[in-house]
Amino acid sequence: SSGLRGCILIELALRGRIELEKCGMRRRPLDLRRVMCKDETPTGDFLLDEALKHIKETKPEETVPNWIEYLSGETWNPLKLKYQLRQVRERLAKNLTEKGVCTTE
Repeated sequence: SSGLRGCILIELALRGRIELEKCGMRRRPLDLRRVMCKDETPTGDFLLDEALKHIKETKPEETVPNWIEYLSGETWNPLKLKYQLRQVRERLAKNLTEKGVCTTE
């Protein structure tokens, strides 16, 4: 879902791996500012590292709404489908179970 992809971007920002471009003289809304790779060091989390790799390799940089669209695979641009993160719910649930955060029944 788009919400999970947004959470991935937020987690990367909280870990200091990505940031929004600086405002400069023109004040632009947050959703129009581009996502920049600040630190390309792997996080150790497979989903975050996969998203970080895509963000790092993309030139020119994209905006947050575009990244959510690309990572969820909901883009109409066939050249951007390579950014889609697949099976996020399943991979996230498996990761949380392995860390002991939740259990399965």
